[in-house]
Amino acid sequence: MTESIADIKELLSQNALRQAWLDVESSLAQVQAELGIIPEEAAREISRKASLDFIDTEELSKDIKRTKAPIVSLTRLLAAACDNDYGGYVHWGATTQNIMQTGLILQVRKVHKLTRHQFGLSLTALADLAEQGSEMIMAGRTQRRHALPITFGFKAAGWIDELLRHLERFDQFEPRFFCLQFGGAIGAMQSFGEYGPEINRRLGKLLGLSPLKVSARSAGDFLAEYVTTMSLYATTCSKIAQELYTLMSDEFGEVTEGQEAGVVGSSTMPQKVNSKVACNIITIAARIRSQMGLAFEGMQSSHEGDAANNKMMREAIDTVCAAVYELTAELKTLLSGLTLHPERMSKNLQQSNGLIVAENVMMTLAPVIGRQKAHDVLHEAAHEAVMENQNIYDVLAAKPVIYKNFSKKTLQAALDPANYLGHCIEITRDCIGRAETAAKKLLTQS
Repeated sequence: MTESIADIKELLSQNALRQAWLDVESSLAQVQAELGIIPEEAAREISRKASLDFIDTEELSKDIKRTKAPIVSLTRLLAAACDNDYGGYVHWGATTQNIMQTGLILQVRKVHKLTRHQFGLSLTALADLAEQGSEMIMAGRTQRRHALPITFGFKAAGWIDELLRHLERFDQFEPRFFCLQFGGAIGAMQSFGEYGPEINRRLGKLLGLSPLKVSARSAGDFLAEYVTTMSLYATTCSKIAQELYTLMSDEFGEVTEGQEAGVVGSSTMPQKVNSKVACNIITIAARIRSQMGLAFEGMQSSHEGDAANNKMMREAIDTVCAAVYELTAELKTLLSGLTLHPERMSKNLQQSNGLIVAENVMMTLAPVIGRQKAHDVLHEAAHEAVMENQNIYDVLAAKPVIYKNFSKKTLQAALDPANYLGHCIEITRDCIGRAETAAKKLLTQS
């Protein structure tokens, strides 16, 4: 399953949306025929003609330009395409918003399924990266400065854990978002008479959508939830890309983005090998987040329905749907093409002259002289090491409080970053397993 961005755009194209509207009209006719509301022959004819093969799309576009009402124009042409006056039963009791929104949700569902597949591929690539870096020791950084030693695998494990929380959010919002809001002009099903609730139930089942308990046209929280959930997810993807983008810099050099030989970094500086994919992810994520404001505005419908708010929401969802697929595909490309440079990680780790494991020496000394006094000793030694550009081992080894309580071997062991990784490797292994399990499920579902 390797869809291009062009394929996704085609799934979300104007004609694809029009076909989704026709699919809803066809399903509505089938359900109403089952309930005896319209003749079975009419439903069969409507379903047969509910295809763009029977609709002149140029004529449809012209009519929409004239009416400013897409569903009115569409149902008019669909009705005209039906034989034996069966077209008179098209769009029986429905309203424009019912068809437009349901069609949009059907489109998003198709793309979301493909996005989940790309998510699975991204998790697989990230699990492989975590495995590759599971024992690569590097500097852990807080406030952009050395903190404690970690492994690259531990860093990747944090990303895995965060992405798996987003997968949980996907699973939670999907039943709420992929729903049927189908209740006529204001949602109370007046035009469907006694059959309203049953039409909703059967139509939802036929389309694979869960009917809302109250089909109020003004309800937009579940639509905004899609935009906000995807914005959260996009921000994590951007965070991963941002950090890798930083680690690619000459000053760090700990990772390299995979690029083919023909890729050019700069038109004027021939030596430049600039990031392409990480930059794309950061940009796409910003575009996704920018839609949250529009979705929140769209959620504030006046009274029982408002076309202006509907248009805002549709625009936000359209933008996010295509962008999230592109973002996830780019994340997979970035992670699967990344090269790790353990030699640079090791070199960078040594830049602090051993200070990155000062905490370990402090905690080793604390049982002997007390934690606060041990902290003061190490703080003073660290200051001295920095000011005199000395290795922390040499500074500590000269202090009586150290050589009276520790052998050189004990001090050297306490200053070895490999001996102060905590549970980095164990945590990484657990996350790799969880990522592989989730990825397998996602790829099987596709």
